[in-house]
Amino acid sequence: MGGRFEIHFSGRWRKAEVHVRHSARGTAWPEALARQAEQFWQQALQSEKKLFNGQLVSLHDARQNGNALVLRTDQTCYRDQLFSNEKIAVWQANGASHLAARGLGISTVVETADGQVVMIRRSEKVSGHAGFLDVIGGHVHPVEHAPDGETPDVFFAIEDEVRSELGVLVDRITETVCIGLLENSEWRKPELVFVSRLELTCADIVAFSKQAEERFEYSEISTIPTTVRGVT
Repeated sequence: MGGRFEIHFSGRWRKAEVHVRHSARGTAWPEALARQAEQFWQQALQSEKKLFNGQLVSLHDARQNGNALVLRTDQTCYRDQLFSNEKIAVWQANGASHLAARGLGISTVVETADGQVVMIRRSEKVSGHAGFLDVIGGHVHPVEHAPDGETPDVFFAIEDEVRSELGVLVDRITETVCIGLLENSEWRKPELVFVSRLELTCADIVAFSKQAEERFEYSEISTIPTTVRGVT
């Protein structure tokens, strides 16, 4: 998947340095387009993929303000994100790229206490890139990932993904740092990237992952040494 991402921002931001300005309102599609999205979704539900139309945080824009990374967000949903992925090439060709759902993805390079990076192979039950190697990640959800009941917390979100995909409790994460904001150039979909360091070894994580809530999302788990150039 190399060469398919654009880097908008790179650096090292702690939790206090990433500011989210969230609106609970989303951008409504024209009625005819919304009907197409629903038809697309109903067809997708007939597959063997595990699909759920939950609410997602959508990235409106981002900027750096001194040492802070400022994200302005609103809302979309998983149905509209999948439909957007399907239609974005046509929309861009017709000058309508503003219709992209832009659900805010999150991913993290998980580093173990014994110097390994955790990799997963995406299973056939996920909606995209089945069989590809990947890192831990998902999406930011406007309610589930808003501990104060109002504003989504992207650090809370990525730690929740580590918990649900690897079965690792948050108190076993020793450090979480945001290292960049990318955009998938195929889908025009933004992605916040993190590094998560754990106090657990590779063997510990493999053991914990067997009971993970979202273990179905990957078919196997593997590791590579952090000494491999370009990993961190």
